[in-house]
Amino acid sequence: MMKPEYSCIIAEDHPRCRNTLIQYATKLGLRVVDTPGSGNALIDAVFKFMPDLIITDILLDRMDGITACKHIQRQGFAPPVIIVSRSTEPRHYSAGFELNSIDYINLPIPYDRFAKAVTKAKHRIEQHKTLSLLQQDAQNYIQVKHKYRTVNVAENSIVFVEKVDKRRFEIHLTDGTIMDTSTNLERIQDRCSEWIMTPHRSYLANIKHIETVIPDPIIQGNYLIVYPHINQNIPLTRRNYDHFLRLVHKLKISEAF
Repeated sequence: MMKPEYSCIIAEDHPRCRNTLIQYATKLGLRVVDTPGSGNALIDAVFKFMPDLIITDILLDRMDGITACKHIQRQGFAPPVIIVSRSTEPRHYSAGFELNSIDYINLPIPYDRFAKAVTKAKHRIEQHKTLSLLQQDAQNYIQVKHKYRTVNVAENSIVFVEKVDKRRFEIHLTDGTIMDTSTNLERIQDRCSEWIMTPHRSYLANIKHIETVIPDPIIQGNYLIVYPHINQNIPLTRRNYDHFLRLVHKLKISEAF
């Protein structure tokens, strides 16, 4: 048995078929993170676990698998899909094609056919990951004033920026250094991508480096951003909390490709 490298969700409401799919998927090196039996539960599971692969029947409870996958794709998340179904209706084959599914396999499931579909899905996953790494390598550099000189700082190296006083700001970097700058928060944010957000009027925060967010024990309704290896929590106001959640959701989707 291969070491699980990729996560998958298996959406199937028939226990015998579900057990077969779990056995096949595990044998092929997939880590099964959930096995919902309805289309609605499939949607919830996908956005909870952000799997590399979806394996779904069409005829699920309450909402069919095709409709559920289309809803997931409209939200901007499109992992590869393998369809397994008893249905031989042309409209379902057509819908699977429109979904750009890896394969449409009729039950009972031939192991060899399923294995080929999983191999093809893994290739597609790797292509997406390679593209994502290439995009990450194209780092965004921003210019700030430091000791009367203009210097370039990689956006990805920024953890957070703090306003110390009217004309002095501190850029906290991933290597633990702190850079003084006279470039204000507004100008820094204008030069950054959307991942650098304003959690509080005196701060900028890079959401890519956040470890967790906890309720503020003093100000009810506010939160604190926690970064790993940094002994300072950044305030996150309730006014900015919804925007923070949207960015985190979008970041999870982009990292899944």
